Amino acid sequence: MGREAFLAHTTLTWLIGHLCFIGYFLATTDTYSFAALGRVIDHPAETVGAIERAFGWPLAGLALVLWGAQVFALLVMSAQRLRDMGKGEWLAGLSLIPGLRVVFWLALCNWPAKGAGVVRTA
Repeated sequence: MGREAFLAHTTLTWLIGHLCFIGYFLATTDTYSFAALGRVIDHPAETVGAIERAFGWPLAGLALVLWGAQVFALLVMSAQRLRDMGKGEWLAGLSLIPGLRVVFWLALCNWPAKGAGVVRTA
């Protein structure tokens, strides 16, 4: 998976995975701030509990399923990108660590593929 495709696919996957969280934030907050939105997104277990209390278990279940699918998809895409870079796919587990998640994603978006820039002759 190339850099451009990785960037586009992970961005869309992240947005779909956090759709219920963002909708909950917009429906229940009085003040819109990036800090408050970040708290909702960074603490999925608390947010799912709050969604369940506010809107019931069906919407909370949907939020949990979307978030779980997003985590799995990002893990698989990270492994594909690492394979493209010629690195070990086990490093995709770094995308699950909250403190490293953004730095790891930026590295995957910017690191060239294995063999990029190599001129091949016939």
